[in-house]
Amino acid sequence: MLGAGRTMFEGIGNRLNVKLARSQAFGNGNVFLRYEQKARAA
Repeated sequence: MLGAGRTMFEGIGNRLNVKLARSQAFGNGNVFLRYEQKARAA
Protein backbone atom coordinates (compact mmCIF):
# COMPACT_ATOMS: atom_id res chain seq x y z
CA MET A 1 0.00 0.00 0.00
CA LEU A 2 1.66 3.19 -1.14
CA GLY A 3 1.49 6.38 0.83
CA ALA A 4 0.55 4.80 4.15
CA GLY A 5 4.00 5.09 5.71
CA ARG A 6 5.49 7.86 7.76
CA THR A 7 7.41 10.52 5.84
CA MET A 8 11.05 11.35 6.58
CA PHE A 9 10.46 14.93 5.47
CA GLU A 10 7.59 15.95 7.72
CA GLY A 11 7.54 19.69 8.32
CA ILE A 12 9.43 20.69 5.18
CA GLY A 13 7.24 23.25 3.46
CA ASN A 14 9.25 23.80 0.29
CA ARG A 15 10.19 21.30 -2.39
CA LEU A 16 13.78 20.14 -2.31
CA ASN A 17 15.84 20.77 -5.46
CA VAL A 18 17.17 17.22 -5.82
CA LYS A 19 17.48 14.51 -8.46
CA LEU A 20 17.64 10.74 -8.10
CA ALA A 21 21.29 9.72 -8.45
CA ARG A 22 21.07 5.99 -7.72
CA SER A 23 18.55 3.32 -6.80
CA GLN A 24 18.99 -0.29 -5.78
CA ALA A 25 16.31 -2.87 -5.04
CA PHE A 26 17.13 -5.69 -2.63
CA GLY A 27 15.70 -9.18 -2.59
CA ASN A 28 13.95 -8.58 0.74
CA GLY A 29 11.86 -5.75 -0.74
CA ASN A 30 13.89 -2.83 0.58
CA VAL A 31 14.89 -0.10 -1.86
CA PHE A 32 17.89 2.22 -1.54
CA LEU A 33 17.42 5.66 -3.09
CA ARG A 34 20.22 8.22 -3.24
CA TYR A 35 19.45 11.80 -4.18
CA GLU A 36 21.82 14.63 -5.07
CA GLN A 37 21.24 18.35 -5.08
CA LYS A 38 20.51 19.70 -8.57
CA ALA A 39 22.87 22.33 -9.97
CA ARG A 40 21.44 25.81 -9.74
CA ALA A 41 20.51 27.54 -12.98
CA ALA A 42 22.99 30.24 -13.96
